[in-house]
Amino acid sequence: MIDSRRRFHFSNGIDDLVDMKWNVIDWDTRRWLQLVGPSELLGGDDIEAYRHIAARFADRLGLDQHTIVVDKNGALEKFTREDVTMEVRYPKYTGPMEKDQVIRRSELTELDRINACADLVEYNSSDGETTGECLVFKYTIIDNILLNLWQNLHILKGLQGNDLFVPFHRIVIDDVNETILGFTSIYMSGGTLKDYRGTFYFRWLKQITDAIDQLNLRYGILHQDLAPRNILIDPTTHDLKVFDFDMSAKMDGQNGLTTSIDVNSVIITVYEALTGDE
Repeated sequence: MIDSRRRFHFSNGIDDLVDMKWNVIDWDTRRWLQLVGPSELLGGDDIEAYRHIAARFADRLGLDQHTIVVDKNGALEKFTREDVTMEVRYPKYTGPMEKDQVIRRSELTELDRINACADLVEYNSSDGETTGECLVFKYTIIDNILLNLWQNLHILKGLQGNDLFVPFHRIVIDDVNETILGFTSIYMSGGTLKDYRGTFYFRWLKQITDAIDQLNLRYGILHQDLAPRNILIDPTTHDLKVFDFDMSAKMDGQNGLTTSIDVNSVIITVYEALTGDE
């Protein structure tokens, strides 16, 4: 389940000087919602207060209700069926259909919501050969960040076999139209470095620097979001694995990006891991 403090994402809003309409994503239920109320209440920039209002009523919405209307005091006036769900134009999959390449969405059973657009799932192959395999399913419900997901998929798939990174598993496709919904990676129950409170081993420093060196110098890729939350601990080997390439970019010499971004992130990451400060 998504932490209540991060459950609601306020995407954009329209203020007609009478009412304010916010488009809201509920990461826990994967639904687009709308919060509507007087401009005097919702027309500012106090997003945290608006999250509290959404949280009070979101769980009471029916399956065919998408809009929460509140009065000037933040009390519920009504629910409506006005649907603000945005279409996601998933790309068509045209590659090989062998089971070592793709998984159909129906073969995955959701176990828990790990983060926004990241679920812990159980994989049971349709032929019965694979049962009960725990994976992480990464996807999106926002069209304008589909490119980030696509980039994450391609980079992680290209890093297959490199022990410094979380292992890529399969591409996930829709059962009916065979569009690419996302991808799976191997689930590691050791948690992230952010949540770890034990000894920070010297070899971990080498693993982090080696991972960034290889990304930057071998593959020409900047991670750009290295942090303890994006480093997993392998419970079997107790080694570190870097993941999450949503913010990554190529170093092509034209975009002005340099390795200093990731070098600074390594320093900050190690400091945070050692001190617990953020």
